[in-house]
Amino acid sequence: MMNRRRFIKGTAISVAAAAFSGSARAADKTVFADKSTHYKCLFNHELLIAIHNPDNNPQYVKSFITKLKDTDIDAVMCCPMAWRTNLYPSEIDLSRKKCSPNVTHPKFPAYDWAMKYLNSGGDFVRDTLEACRESGKAFFISYRMNDPHHVGDKDFPTHDDFWRENPHLLFGDSKVAFRATDDARLFNYMHPEVRDHYFAILKELALKYDIDGLELDFQRYPKYFYKRETEKGKLVMTDFVKRVRAMLDEIGKSRGKRLKLSVRIPHKLELCSQAGLDPAAWDGTVDMADISSYYINTTEADIESFKKLLPNVKIYGEINYVTRQVKSSSGMQARRFTNVETYRGTAFNYLSRGADGICLFNFDYIVDPNGWEDTVDKSSPSYVPLERRGSLAKEIKGISDVEFLKRASKNYVINNRFDCLKKSDDEHVRIIIPDDTSRFKFSKAVLRVETDKPCADLDISASLNGTKLEMFEPSDTELFKPISVNEASAARDCLKFYKVPLGKIICGENTIDIKNLSAAKASRKYVSIELGVYE
Repeated sequence: MMNRRRFIKGTAISVAAAAFSGSARAADKTVFADKSTHYKCLFNHELLIAIHNPDNNPQYVKSFITKLKDTDIDAVMCCPMAWRTNLYPSEIDLSRKKCSPNVTHPKFPAYDWAMKYLNSGGDFVRDTLEACRESGKAFFISYRMNDPHHVGDKDFPTHDDFWRENPHLLFGDSKVAFRATDDARLFNYMHPEVRDHYFAILKELALKYDIDGLELDFQRYPKYFYKRETEKGKLVMTDFVKRVRAMLDEIGKSRGKRLKLSVRIPHKLELCSQAGLDPAAWDGTVDMADISSYYINTTEADIESFKKLLPNVKIYGEINYVTRQVKSSSGMQARRFTNVETYRGTAFNYLSRGADGICLFNFDYIVDPNGWEDTVDKSSPSYVPLERRGSLAKEIKGISDVEFLKRASKNYVINNRFDCLKKSDDEHVRIIIPDDTSRFKFSKAVLRVETDKPCADLDISASLNGTKLEMFEPSDTELFKPISVNEASAARDCLKFYKVPLGKIICGENTIDIKNLSAAKASRKYVSIELGVYE
């Protein structure tokens, strides 16, 4: 059993937050970031979300950043892309110049709106940078190193010219996307032309904008070499990372400041290896590493291994915006969005395990029913109006504050998308719950178990750290208020609830055992296990 006091002491991460004035920074190039600068909360901001406006303008583009002003977020990781389309006036990628105002793309009208803005002198990256400076946020470029969106459709408008004109540089010609196959329409980084193209884009962005750093997003998509060449590929990619580091050093020196290099990588070392990435060889080359579960939220990121492997790198645990995604009856995707308490539980879990900070990914795609006021294009489900949200951003204030998290209500979620919950009927799982219920007062704790099929008439027992839990029937199906209710939400007859004695929660590693005592009658798999603690 882990010593409670020793464990809590380890949760107090040091945060050397840089104090700066955004307006002054752009003007005098003052040094606001150096090797010791430590950001506590990163915000991955994909500019795709900011183009769904027929009349794009700087105020609208900036609105996605200004709402973050009074939150924990201190660094914005700006993805300057709409999938493979660059959303800035690049002189390397000239795809935008082929877009005529008289040509429309019914598959994705927002592409036309974005190109119209760029070709009329607009710049989504410039607008976002200005908003970051005005809001006191550091500004990073986060570039997707092999984006897979819509590669199954060669005619989709967001493919850039380099992808369209160089099919010989792709792995193959399969229509299947989002799979690490050796025939995918993704770039093979063993080709020097591919590496040179991406390097040129990265350098152009670093020279064009007053960035604080650059992030190589290797999670979009973690496939860079044929499987047979993965080991050789690790050396190739390490050389590429070092090349980018040297470029940032040269530009930073001319500006009188250090430009940080960050990487967004898979949440487990073996997944990095499968992608042809060798983080161990990058220690001292990169400054920051965002440990990412790609899309679905989990606490299964191997923070401890990355901390040990990369002692000179700040490690960030990524929190994703959904805990489940399923195909709905309409054929679209239904998502169970990560609620406020799950954001807190995931953050507390990561920080208590030694993460130097957290990163929020796809946060702006959460449907916030308290902030919706569609005023421009209600036909676009992705459009986010100027008046929208801000309420949810304010609700996650304190997300990186360990002292606040120690006392706040939290939800700890284990789902079946990763290594846990792979069995039927009987499950034994471990999870870090950093709450010290002997020091901080909570009102109650509840365990929620969801099965793949109805379980109302089945006898399913649950225990925490060897103590059998008492079953009960609450009035709600969710432990905490959901962001929205749809087909990804759990049905009442697929749920079991159990009272958790607060004194039985260990401040550290806990074990949860679930047993289907009616397995002979009907076998069940477990979709999720959640433990909520209430302030």
